Amino acid sequence: MKLCFSYSFPKYKPKGDVLQFLILLKAIEQKMASVFSQPKKHFQIDCVLPYDFQNGQDNFLFKHVRFIKSKQLPKTISKLNKKENYDYIFIRCRENSEDVLQVIKENKNLASKLLVLLLHYNLDDSGEMKDIIKVIENSRMVFLQTLPWKERLKAYLLQQGFREDVLDEKLQILPQYIESSQITDPVPYMSNPPQLTMTGVLRSRYGLPVAIQAMKLIRNIHSEVYLHLAYPSVAPDFSEQADLHISAPEVKNHGQMSMWETKELILKAGIGLALIYDDTNNQNPSYSYLTRILEYASLGVPVITTKTIGNIHLLGKDYPLFVEDENDIVQIYQKLTNAEFYQEMSSLIRNIGHRFVSEVAIEDFWLTLQNDLNKNFEGKG
Repeated sequence: MKLCFSYSFPKYKPKGDVLQFLILLKAIEQKMASVFSQPKKHFQIDCVLPYDFQNGQDNFLFKHVRFIKSKQLPKTISKLNKKENYDYIFIRCRENSEDVLQVIKENKNLASKLLVLLLHYNLDDSGEMKDIIKVIENSRMVFLQTLPWKERLKAYLLQQGFREDVLDEKLQILPQYIESSQITDPVPYMSNPPQLTMTGVLRSRYGLPVAIQAMKLIRNIHSEVYLHLAYPSVAPDFSEQADLHISAPEVKNHGQMSMWETKELILKAGIGLALIYDDTNNQNPSYSYLTRILEYASLGVPVITTKTIGNIHLLGKDYPLFVEDENDIVQIYQKLTNAEFYQEMSSLIRNIGHRFVSEVAIEDFWLTLQNDLNKNFEGKG
């Protein structure tokens, strides 16, 4: 099997989308190395990026991936395909589908092998949806990250005249996932009382002001408790407010940390916060879930979060740690100071998180590729 991966992020940052791409690449490499006994003869993985990836950074050490730097990704991918004849070309989109559209424009013949991870769409933007339809028509499969997000798009496409059987074959799920901890069966430290942590890019819709208001109330009872922040960057929509909130007396600011340092911080804190107050037009945050939820879950750290569509699908409608505002956060925190309830929540969330560790989450994606290749082989035979 020959695969080509590409993602047009400008430089390496230890943030969600970049880490997701590298974690997938690493999981695929490990899977293929375990399936094929002679890698050089049986599989090939190329990765086209717009910058020089430093192999080994943050423990992302690849043995069988050839990294190719290019400032013109579509042209390079098309040129490589003529030489290597890939089975699949996997493109992870960014904010829109422009990256894929450029690849399609460069070479429409790639449609039979083009796999697209589509992160965003806006049903109210007719221009954007025309682009999405073009991507779907000119690709082998399009992957969405949650079932609600996929079903919402499918319903729209059915109204546009697509056949259901075509969509069932073309639209697939590739969930968010996280890298396994370097510690076997990590156990939260469960300090008494537990600390709270928020990780990931800081955005206005992620509720940091609400979290700080909750911390003020919690610290009236437990003055030694802080909100620990670890973040790779601050989004433009939050930049004007960020300094004030980051320097609040209720906050311990850890700034940018590596993925492994962040895992250690989460374990030490004991409770995770992952709030979404979605004011976007496309509603993507509501239909998806934050990678940080999976990170907390895989470590067995109870996560306090908001009751969005994606979170309900991920955690179940009766998940005990759903909140709406700072008062709810305080009430849930008080419950989690009870050791028995904490352990119950830790076990519950760990069972959910296990499904999204990369080597487990990759299995359905791998089977999808294998089944598709076998079907194509049988069809040609």
